[in-house]
Amino acid sequence: MAGRLLGGRSRALDLLRDLPRVSLANLKPNPSSRKPERRPRGRRRGRKCGRAHKGEIQRGTRPHLGFEGVSIDCSVLLIWVVLILLNLLTQLVNGRGVTIQPLKRDYGVQLVEEGADTFTAKVNIEVQLASELATATIEKNGGGVTTAFYDPRSLDIVCKPVPFFLRGQPIPKRMLPPEELVPYYTDAKNRGYRADPSKFPEAQLELARKYGYILPDITKDELFKMLCMRKDPSQIFFGLAPGWMVNMADKKILKPTDENLLKYYSS
Repeated sequence: MAGRLLGGRSRALDLLRDLPRVSLANLKPNPSSRKPERRPRGRRRGRKCGRAHKGEIQRGTRPHLGFEGVSIDCSVLLIWVVLILLNLLTQLVNGRGVTIQPLKRDYGVQLVEEGADTFTAKVNIEVQLASELATATIEKNGGGVTTAFYDPRSLDIVCKPVPFFLRGQPIPKRMLPPEELVPYYTDAKNRGYRADPSKFPEAQLELARKYGYILPDITKDELFKMLCMRKDPSQIFFGLAPGWMVNMADKKILKPTDENLLKYYSS
């Protein structure tokens, strides 16, 4: 009897040596010891599966991302900061400019004709939208107007240039306007930045005839060079081409030399 007990003890010790150690990783209940819990009716998304009763949530017919309750493209629902001619000269002289907030969906400046009767300054201005009378008032005094579109990224860089330069990133290209705004910015009557420059004199003369003023000859003006300055359609900053990097610490401008980069930024 004692020999039989000693033999069983040795076999049990040998089995413990061969088996893995007991740990939380290999603990599990015995087979068929746990039964699946029945889901009570109305609990844990029962009956309706969490999709409510009726409507677009239950049927899975939610509108696409960006839909704002109307059947038009949301890309044309843009917000413009209004700038009147009456305050234009005061803001330029005082250096205050116009506050644009891209995070609040501001897409630029809209120039309107309020104060056109008293405006006599000679300016060369770029805005995103301009009324016909405001354009006529500026050109009557020998100035120039250009309407140009800035995509959200380019607009954010223009509004906050110093933080962008401190990141050490190359200046990107300005993107094309949305499809709905292409006709506006390619029309010389709107002084669009994507319009054919050869059609500008004819459009300026037509506008002068409509409002009854003589178009001044700016070629004889001492400020002729300033009045003819225009940005390239892909430029964000005047004088800085896409692909360049501004080193704020060393006060230097770095230009790309690789052929592939030059081809990409010039296209």
